[in-house]
Amino acid sequence: MLELNRERWAQLSHAFGEAGDIPDMLRELAKMPPSDTFESEPYFSLWNALCHQGDVYTASYAAVPHIVDILSRNPQEAPIDFFLLPVSIEITRLHGHGPDLSAELEEGYHNAIAMLPGLAAKAKPKDEVGVRVLAAVMAVVHGEAAMAEAIMELSPEVIEDFMEEI
Repeated sequence: MLELNRERWAQLSHAFGEAGDIPDMLRELAKMPPSDTFESEPYFSLWNALCHQGDVYTASYAAVPHIVDILSRNPQEAPIDFFLLPVSIEITRLHGHGPDLSAELEEGYHNAIAMLPGLAAKAKPKDEVGVRVLAAVMAVVHGEAAMAEAIMELSPEVIEDFMEEI
């Protein structure tokens, strides 16, 4: 995992340029109350910078281990969005919409993604969206990006339409 105080972050990129601002946002994310939503800062800005309009960046890969570390501290209370961002980054990476994963970031990134199912098993989703996100964790961890995306689209209306057809 790339340390937050390393100057290396300024050499990484995100949607809006160099990623020297990401460590401070990750530090703030660690203080974010579980009741906050995806629209709360710094989560909203992190999402915009790291997974923007179908693309991911070198800073996205460096941030995932930190996000998963924050999740691991209290997965039962963590906002479901803390699972959704790493899942979305991995889906996007698997689809090839970002740079290659560098050797420097590869081990930390893959270890963090591999931790997601265990954390998801401890999570307590508050609604069906949360259940879908946690199910998508399982698909994306096994490299099934399309399956993870399909799971995310399985709204109650889609399921109801499907059930009527069978």
